[in-house]
Amino acid sequence: MDGELKPSLRQITSIMVRYGGLTFGGGVPTTAALRNETVERRQWLQPSQFALAYAISRFTPGTNMLAFSTALGWLMRGAAGGVAALVASSLPCSVVTVMMTLLLEAARGHRLATLAITGAAASTVGVVVASCWQLVRPHIGRGERLRTVVLVTTGALLPLAGISPLRVLLLAAIAGAVWREPR
Repeated sequence: MDGELKPSLRQITSIMVRYGGLTFGGGVPTTAALRNETVERRQWLQPSQFALAYAISRFTPGTNMLAFSTALGWLMRGAAGGVAALVASSLPCSVVTVMMTLLLEAARGHRLATLAITGAAASTVGVVVASCWQLVRPHIGRGERLRTVVLVTTGALLPLAGISPLRVLLLAAIAGAVWREPR
């Protein structure tokens, strides 16, 4: 931030409450919203600092978004900023999760609630499959069909065989380096 005005802890908390824990749709929309606020709009961070926080958070075990929020806070205000960002990005969604759990527990056994939960679960599977297809589809028609099918199938089956996700990613990186795309 070299000489720029640092955000207050209150400002960091406000941004993290607003975007860090309440943006629906997973990490991608949250990351985009936080980048827009901290880099583009308020210029609290340089693009390279934001990218560094993002990259480091991907290597941390556990919830990457909490690591990411903490890293952003740390870069803006040191340890106090990291703590403020962590609490602000995790507390609101934790409260929502507890409330939803209590609601689901109260609704357990009710036929309509059970049907709604079953429908939501089926829809979630559909959304995940559609998202995966969007990532895989560009690689199917460019002479990469066999490579793509083998890598996707292996990546899906290895965790079912008890291999940890970290090892699957490591094996995928090795396979990607050895079995290159056709030119």
